[in-house]
Amino acid sequence: MNNRLTILKLSEKVKVYIEEVKKETGYNVSIGNFQGKGARITLDHECKYIRVEINEEEFKKESEGEIDYTIAHEVTHEFLSLKKSIAG
Repeated sequence: MNNRLTILKLSEKVKVYIEEVKKETGYNVSIGNFQGKGARITLDHECKYIRVEINEEEFKKESEGEIDYTIAHEVTHEFLSLKKSIAG
């Protein structure tokens, strides 16, 4: 997992969840900062990456639980999409 966040920290629970997604899908998860609004996610089939980008400045006032929820929520979108395409 490539964690480039500087202000926000991931809880152990989210780190474990991300590792489970990686094991089940074969896709790495990259989490980084961006200057847009909120959070966004992209899926790169060629490089096998799930990329979550979150505006650190916007979320630094949030609780650890809210940050965890946001990141896990975004990862889950792509996890379900991948599971659906695998089952296909």
